Amino acid sequence: GVFWVRDYMAPVPEMESVLARLPAVAVLIKMLVHLDQRYNGTRPKLLPGDAVDLWMLAVAPAYRARGIARCLTAAALQHAHARGFPLCLLEATGAFSGRCAAAAGMQPAVHVDYGDVEDEQIAALRGSAHTRLQIWEHAADRM
Repeated sequence: GVFWVRDYMAPVPEMESVLARLPAVAVLIKMLVHLDQRYNGTRPKLLPGDAVDLWMLAVAPAYRARGIARCLTAAALQHAHARGFPLCLLEATGAFSGRCAAAAGMQPAVHVDYGDVEDEQIAALRGSAHTRLQIWEHAADRM
């Protein structure tokens, strides 16, 4: 499994290059940007070092259903808080990552329903485990 952990307020390195190479994820990235803007509008202004973004959780298909994603989520929270980040955020793109966040003690903050987005690629996800994008949060004092 893998988890990309980064400062929530830091720009994603080479994002334009990533989007150019992976046009299929461009719509999802735009939705995540919209979700981040919605989240940021509900909280005091976050500064670099205030929050870590737990991003891009993945487990190889041959190793799924073994609790690896849940262990990675819990370990990432501990790692981030131990390094001084008072807040951890997880952008869940589907039900599975949402369940991992909940199991780690994270709380739902904001969401965008896939049904509210007019896009052919996103429409193809409706009715699957992907019903909404959601930001989950965890404060260091909850450890």
